[in-house]
Amino acid sequence: MTKRYPSFDIIRGTGILIVVLLHAALYQYGELLSIDFENPPLIITIIGFLLMWAGLFAMLSAAAYGATALSRYENDHRTRRSILADYLKAGVVLLVLSYIYFILLGPGLLDLEHGEHDFSIIFGVLRHGELRGPSSKRLFYNTSLSMLAHNMLILAPVVYLVVALRPKTRRIILIASAAAVFALSYIRIPIFSRGAEIKEKGNWILYFCWAIFFNKNDPILPYLGFGLLGTCLGFDIHSEESRKKTSILYIAIGAIWTIAGIVGFLSLPDTMLERSIDEFWFAAILFQGGVFLLILLGSHLIFDHHRVFGKRGVLMIGSVSLTLFLLETPFTEVFAKLSTILIPGWNSSLPGTLLFALIMALFWYGVTHLWKRAGFRFSAEWLIMQIYKLVKRESGKEWPLSS
Repeated sequence: MTKRYPSFDIIRGTGILIVVLLHAALYQYGELLSIDFENPPLIITIIGFLLMWAGLFAMLSAAAYGATALSRYENDHRTRRSILADYLKAGVVLLVLSYIYFILLGPGLLDLEHGEHDFSIIFGVLRHGELRGPSSKRLFYNTSLSMLAHNMLILAPVVYLVVALRPKTRRIILIASAAAVFALSYIRIPIFSRGAEIKEKGNWILYFCWAIFFNKNDPILPYLGFGLLGTCLGFDIHSEESRKKTSILYIAIGAIWTIAGIVGFLSLPDTMLERSIDEFWFAAILFQGGVFLLILLGSHLIFDHHRVFGKRGVLMIGSVSLTLFLLETPFTEVFAKLSTILIPGWNSSLPGTLLFALIMALFWYGVTHLWKRAGFRFSAEWLIMQIYKLVKRESGKEWPLSS
């Protein structure tokens, strides 16, 4: 049985509750189009910053899969080819799920300049009361799920090549590769503007490839870098070879990248809320890479090696974080409709909207506690396990929790 690390589920659980809160606040605030984004309220700046944290899930997912892959190779004597197949199957399942999610259930694509928002099918029915087909935008838009899928598919041959190497050798390869991807991501700044040109020419195959690598949201560059770094950390979390020495290494890398990002923040014009792909964006990516690495390492050192009061509730949420990610948008919209009937105008103020967002996060916290009694049956995670069984890819992890 593959070990399940409490630290991973704690970060997942905390992260998905923050996602629920941020999405509810963003998509339900009635005065969103009236905000002066050149001089926004502090809370809007904080929400905008936190919404850019998809890299944390990229690093976390890669670390979890990396620890599992090494465990299967060393403890279960699985072949490199079977581990390659595991990654590829997981990537394909996630990719299919990402399109189903984004077309049917996903959040809206907000056009803050013109107010012409784009909605998924079910979100559109709930918001406008009419059935509308998905727009072409959703076929070329990266989501957190599609980004994780792309990472899995690219990491598959990488893990195949390095899993049998000595710890020091694979550590050098993965960290160097991650640094190279982060550095290469700088080319996204001049290339990003070419997307509109490619689209205008109707070269859809090229535009699809451009979208995967350079699009506005969650492209391979730079998120593959988060994945490579997470894979390396996952390997070392499993092996625990010279924990003190490797911890110092990751602390040093995290500190250097965090400081580099802060230097960029202080020396460059702040274009975060404009979502510009520029030097400030690149500084933000470096900052996130460092901070996320420190978060994962710190969480591992604390929660995987010490008893911490109150962690079990967040652990339960982390074990079904994908389910909450898939369902939070339609449920939030339903609750927003009911709130409008009971308290008209509740979302016309930021405090009212934030209170609603907090209530939605608490709602899912309560739901997971009740669902736990049924073993999270029919959750997305449970259904994926059934799919894995059909394609002969057993999860092998403790389910749903035992720690």
